[in-house]
Amino acid sequence: MIVMVVEDEPEILQSLMRMIASQIEIVSSVIGAEDSFEALDKMRSVSPDLLVTDIHMPEMTGLELIDKAKRLGKCGRFAILTGYSDFAYARQAIRLSVEDYLLKPVNREELFRLLRNVYDHLHPAREMKSKPQSGLRPDEMPVSAGEEMPAGRAVQKALAYINQHYTEDLALEQVAEAASVHPNYLVHLLKKERGVTFLHYLQRIRVDMAVQLLTCGEMLTVAEIGRMVGFENTRNFFKVFKRHEGVAPGQYRMQHALPPEHL
Repeated sequence: MIVMVVEDEPEILQSLMRMIASQIEIVSSVIGAEDSFEALDKMRSVSPDLLVTDIHMPEMTGLELIDKAKRLGKCGRFAILTGYSDFAYARQAIRLSVEDYLLKPVNREELFRLLRNVYDHLHPAREMKSKPQSGLRPDEMPVSAGEEMPAGRAVQKALAYINQHYTEDLALEQVAEAASVHPNYLVHLLKKERGVTFLHYLQRIRVDMAVQLLTCGEMLTVAEIGRMVGFENTRNFFKVFKRHEGVAPGQYRMQHALPPEHL
């Protein structure tokens, strides 16, 4: 399953992501976000099976994020993460039908139990004997009823589709359909064949194109460039660009601007 973690303290976020990623038999991908806005932006491209979110975050709380994600139909299972054992928050969490209420520092066994419980609810009857004759799990079967597509060809089709449509509001399900495989299987293939997640590859393409626009000499604003390469949220464009290039877009432009005689 796909798990998204939202936590505004980077060290805690990375620690949680590592713990969750260690459960390789039930977790195919872990996506991190440092605030609710980044989480919602990433949900445009992928719909997580479980959202684990901190409550106390600036501008939009974790509870507000859960409510918005539910209304948008982007996720159906949630867990609250907080350092405050306040009954009022727990009561709100119950109203939002969260799976669990985890207190910081997170107990590893409690976290693993949460992941297993969610997985079991998503796959209540998954057993070895139920596997199809091809040897693929049900979530690895191609979308079409035809023959199974070779893994390499499926990855090539998926990457080609992303390269052609990266400026659009692209979703994992859309790319998987173009590659004729199940979304969960595509996540597995991208990790196995290219060592990347769908979201990382999409963001890398967008950042590379932004770099070209920032240094081509055209007088486009940073916000315009962000929109042109597929980022509807300027704040998220800044954050993703800095994560990949180490500096903000405006600073990158100043550092790599061509001298006048080359323009």
